[in-house]
This record gives sequence, C-alpha cells and structure tokens, in this order.
Amino acid sequence: MSRRLKVGIYGGTFDPPHFAHLKLAGFALKELSLSALYIVPAKGHALKKNDRITPPEIRFEMVRTAFEGMKNIFVSRIELNGPDTSYTIDTIGRFEKYEGLQNTEIYFLIGADNIQDIHLWKEPERILSAANLVIFRRPGYSDFLESDSGHRVLYLDSPEIDISSTEIRRRILEGLDVSSLVPGSVLQLIRKYGLYTTPRT
Repeated sequence: MSRRLKVGIYGGTFDPPHFAHLKLAGFALKELSLSALYIVPAKGHALKKNDRITPPEIRFEMVRTAFEGMKNIFVSRIELNGPDTSYTIDTIGRFEKYEGLQNTEIYFLIGADNIQDIHLWKEPERILSAANLVIFRRPGYSDFLESDSGHRVLYLDSPEIDISSTEIRRRILEGLDVSSLVPGSVLQLIRKYGLYTTPRT
C-alpha cells in the first residue's frame, strides 16, 4: 500500500498577500512535513458577503507572484473556478480530483482568529472529519478546539508576525510605505491596478 501524501490547504482572501503569509506557509510546510502546500485564494467570503474585496483574478495574480519560487508550494484556482461563495467543506471534498491527486491526507490551515466562527461554517462537523484542522496560534486567542475531543485538531506555535492585510490597506490609503510588508512583485501589482487608494464602503 502506497504512503498517503500529506497535503496542506491554506485558504484566505489574501487581499493583499504579505510576508506573514509567506512565512507561515513555509513554517507549516516544514513543521507538518507536508509533501505539498496549496494556497487557495477565495472567490468570495461566505460570512462576509457584503465586504468589498479586490477582484478574484487580481488577487490570484498577486498570490501567484508572491509565492513564486517557493518549493512545494502551489497556488490553486479551485475556489476561483467554483461558485461565487466559497465553502471550506466543498473545497476539501473536491480538492483531490481538482488537483489530480490521489491518496492524500488533507491538512487545512487557519488562523486562531478565524476558528471562533467555525460554528457558523457550512457543516463544520464534516470539516473536522474530512481533514486535519491546523490552527496557527495568535496572541489573545485561546485554544478554542481541543485536540482530544475526537477531532483531528493541531495547534502550531507559529512565528508571531505583526502584519495584516487590513493594516497594509490602511497604510496605502494613507499614502504610507508598505515595501517592508509585501514582496516587491506584489507591490508592483498594487501600483499597477491602483489598489487600496480609495476607502472601502
């Protein structure tokens, strides 16, 4: 019997992707001994349908260029090519077939700040049965799920990096420099498309 491939899924809006995303991805790849890690930009956000986000294709372009050259890290279009609203359980369910993979063990990566809303997700119990849930610890957030509750929940003491997409958008809106927060290739695309220069309403 062939060994199951350990594959990670790291989803988000990535609006924009920044150095913390890159560092966390590299950390998880190594810490979990993953064969591959797939970055999955969301087409939309199920819990924040009224939020205005950058068009999917532009975010995909930023993510692709941000992670370019990182070994065993790939960018997937699975949600961009799907329905307007992305549901985690649906992504996990069709991931193997979409990416042409077989015999995989899925590790779904999420920040501790998001896990408190898991009860609002579509079929959360099925998510916890279908994949290993990997939670990046963050200051101020407790271990919301217990790993001994019968679910496959892993907490990673990931490096603490004080960068957020919200802060980057705010700084750009105020005309401040963000070159230390995002890869140069991402900054070029932000300037090319004139992103984050007007308030979001």
